[in-house]
Amino acid sequence: MGDQYDGAGPLAGVRVLDLSRVLAGPLAAQILADLGADVVKVERKGAGDPSRAMGAITARDSAGAAVQSSFFDACNRNKRSLLVDFGAAADRALLRDLAAQADVLIENYIPGTLAQYELDYASLSALNPRLVYCSVTGYGQDGPRRAQPGFDPVFQAESGIMSVTGEADGRPLKSGVYVVDEFGAFNAAVGVLAALYERAASGRGQQVDIGLFDCGVAALATVGQTYLQTGVNPGRHGNAGLSGGPSDTFECCDGPILLMGGIGDQFARICRILGVPDLASDPRFATSASRYDNRRALRERLQAETAKWTRDDLLAELAAASVPSGSVNTVADAFADTQSVARGLVVEMAAGASPKKTIANPVRLSRTPAAYRRVPPALGEGCDEVLREWLGAGEPEPEA
Repeated sequence: MGDQYDGAGPLAGVRVLDLSRVLAGPLAAQILADLGADVVKVERKGAGDPSRAMGAITARDSAGAAVQSSFFDACNRNKRSLLVDFGAAADRALLRDLAAQADVLIENYIPGTLAQYELDYASLSALNPRLVYCSVTGYGQDGPRRAQPGFDPVFQAESGIMSVTGEADGRPLKSGVYVVDEFGAFNAAVGVLAALYERAASGRGQQVDIGLFDCGVAALATVGQTYLQTGVNPGRHGNAGLSGGPSDTFECCDGPILLMGGIGDQFARICRILGVPDLASDPRFATSASRYDNRRALRERLQAETAKWTRDDLLAELAAASVPSGSVNTVADAFADTQSVARGLVVEMAAGASPKKTIANPVRLSRTPAAYRRVPPALGEGCDEVLREWLGAGEPEPEA
């Protein structure tokens, strides 16, 4: 019989100092926190992380200023909050003391900013050679644009993602989610874990340099590799795939579905289900290449047939025939989907009288799963605990 799991998480005992703000850095820190790391979120005294006032406001202070929001809540669970004034020598000294006890530090300031406070990698690694120092910035630690700020839509534009997103005859579009920031967060978490693994052998930390522009270019993946090998600049194809298909959205009588059928005899199965078996042998659509060349005509022909079906009926037939397909859901539909419910993709966390819902971490570990221990912190919540546990500081003196 194996050891009983205590629920602490695979990263239990790993201390993370999170100096980052808004999305990419905080999300990377939350991933580590979900897996058991002790994460302290460092915020500027006053309003704290700017994301506290972004998205749907969920809490305000006595003066009416936003102090909690849906945006903040999305990437700051399982953390405690520490408020500092970077301009105060005592607070800078406190951060250096905490960094000396940390395993990981995550920051997303423009390169050079933290050096003026002696909180840069060179300064802190001298104090703590085992420190893994993760910098998540717009353009990385070197290059001609290292000092430029940037936001996700800018990186989507510059990396080429927008150039391949949208309808062929329409304008370039950004993704509906912050795809580069999120891809940056995942890469940052992977980089930190790799550095921690290497540290176990060498005893030394290192800097993890994550440039969000780099992450956007890397996200091109198959599209970018096709360009590198052909020299042909890819264009926009709307919801259509980049090969024969069919691969596109089609309207049923009660809403759209996404239908794919480009492998093996999937197309023939689709034609049989739709009641047009002869379409599979039509010379215009008989091969993957011909279907790609005649994709507009094929889409119109299939659309005429899918419009006769309800989504549920057609999707049931397609699933039974092992044809990849799915409903085009709203966000509400996605959360209510039976698969979402079965997988527990919405987690309800205890938060006083009003439980807080959060999106589950998608990493599933069979023995040491992610845990949801703390709702996103209020400004400064948990500060005393952190000072006591990390630095052995006594209870704060009561105010006069």
